Amino acid sequence: MIENLVIGSGPSGYAGALAFCRRQERVCVLDVGYEPKREPTVEENLYTYCQNNDVFNLLVGEDYSGLGGRLEQSGSRPAKLNSPRMEFINRGVQKWQPVEGAGFKPVQSLAKGGLANAWGAGLYEFTERDLRGFPIRRSDLAPYYSFLTSHIGISGAHDDLQSEFGHTENLQESVKLSRKADCLLRRYEKRKAWMHRKGIRVGRPRLGVLTSPKDGRSACRYDNLEFWEPELQCIFNPRHAFERLQGDSNLDYRSAHLVQAYRYLVSENAYQVNGLRIDTGETFSIKCRRIFLAAGSINSAKIVLQSRHDYNSELPLLDNTAVQLPLVFPGFVGSQLETSCFGLTQLNVVCERGLDELPMQGSFLEITSPSRSEFFTNFPVSARSTLAFMRSLLPGMLVLQMFEPQCPGQGGRMSLKESGELKIVQERQAFSGAALRQLTGALLRLGILTHELLAVHVEHGQSLHYAGTLGMSYSPSGPYECDAMARLSGERAVYVLDGANFPELPAKNYSLTMMANAMRIVDSSLKGSQQ
Repeated sequence: MIENLVIGSGPSGYAGALAFCRRQERVCVLDVGYEPKREPTVEENLYTYCQNNDVFNLLVGEDYSGLGGRLEQSGSRPAKLNSPRMEFINRGVQKWQPVEGAGFKPVQSLAKGGLANAWGAGLYEFTERDLRGFPIRRSDLAPYYSFLTSHIGISGAHDDLQSEFGHTENLQESVKLSRKADCLLRRYEKRKAWMHRKGIRVGRPRLGVLTSPKDGRSACRYDNLEFWEPELQCIFNPRHAFERLQGDSNLDYRSAHLVQAYRYLVSENAYQVNGLRIDTGETFSIKCRRIFLAAGSINSAKIVLQSRHDYNSELPLLDNTAVQLPLVFPGFVGSQLETSCFGLTQLNVVCERGLDELPMQGSFLEITSPSRSEFFTNFPVSARSTLAFMRSLLPGMLVLQMFEPQCPGQGGRMSLKESGELKIVQERQAFSGAALRQLTGALLRLGILTHELLAVHVEHGQSLHYAGTLGMSYSPSGPYECDAMARLSGERAVYVLDGANFPELPAKNYSLTMMANAMRIVDSSLKGSQQ
């Protein structure tokens, strides 16, 4: 009989398993756990490597998967997932996690480490304001924030965003800025008072990216490989972290296990978890005392619906509304492309919306790492002209990805069909036009060219911040809500570790808070079982 069973290996699954191991408690983790193919690791800068090697397999793939992803998806999915070496992230999803969507296109993963294999590594603490709809306070998470900051190796700085991102103790030095990001920050500093009056603050991000070596992991080399190489040790990844944790005798990690449902055995005071071995095609059953769901906000809820044979209920599904805004720095147009660079988030911006509203948050992203083809169809000129246009314009560009918070009632709805397929419905929600005008006006004041009409509205489901399907509440009133300990209503010992338990969704990346909350839940469940 297994005492503690965690389902899933994403950020929350890893944090839950880590919490058990820290307390010297046995834990079993069930996971499908696809991993990348064994490829020679790229050990030099992307641009140097491209000059000296045949890069067809790196950029396109021997099965043309990189090219096919761009043609078939037409830019509708995150660019990182078009990389051939990242194909394992979505492997098996269409077969094992089918979704019928209307207005919502989720990105799912059965990989070891989950979607964190393709994340931007943004790791931010929540404020009391961010937690306003939660049945917990920031003080409940504070000790776990502190531990994880040191454990992961988070880089950041003391600046205008500290009040939004939390304390700076144990942070590593910030990632080196690109020339354009440094220019933006310097211009902001000169006009800070005006920007603050407009409710806009800019600062350095909190990233799970090492700038100094730690625990055998190397520091960031600024080699632009973030979109191409899944084995970068400088970026924290639950897949790599699980590999290090698997040396702990308290952890029993089992891959190739697709969990489908559970049922409570009254006579044994235990749960029976049922599923499929994807390597052999055989079914399996495992008995345990406590279940900790960490399969992702969508699939943790799916497991619950399948366990209850519920084909009628509709569960809420939150996902941040987002836009991508191209920014042009005139002084850099026509310059040489910066090849020694970190290809993800350079800076963050927080925009206030009102005293009673959660702020928006955005990331200024470098575009030195993604393939040039990601931008090819975005210029309204001929193909021949586009090639020349990109060569001159892209060195002078950043992209701002902006997120709006989402509260209960604003998102989509998901339900389970008798075929086992999920149905997700989402009505189109436009990003605030007033917010776009607020941003573009401020950026123009900084000498950065852009316009609200250039904004690309990200399809619902593509921001990857899923939450709210099994939300926590002070007083759960429905069968698909959790209490403050994240124990699912109507269950003796089924706990929800991932973003499914978030009752609302602030605009900032929620991964660090999800991990801190998972550790809190595990610790609380162990204390409760000992009483």
